[in-house]
Amino acid sequence: MHMFRFGDMIIQLVFLLLIVLFFTALFVMIRSVMKNMREKNDREQKIEAKLDRVITLLEKLTMKNKTTGWN
Repeated sequence: MHMFRFGDMIIQLVFLLLIVLFFTALFVMIRSVMKNMREKNDREQKIEAKLDRVITLLEKLTMKNKTTGWN
């Protein structure tokens, strides 16, 4: 006959909890990395839009200076 042992059950529960904790930590880490990537991408797009605006304004200023004779 096989005897039920509480020690064996506790060890199995501990290992099960460790496995669940590992996958939960992995999921949270991946989600955090993805969120940071999205935020970084949004910031880069805003910077690019601002740079495009600055370039446009500089081009207008350059064209205006050429027509008025300013160097």
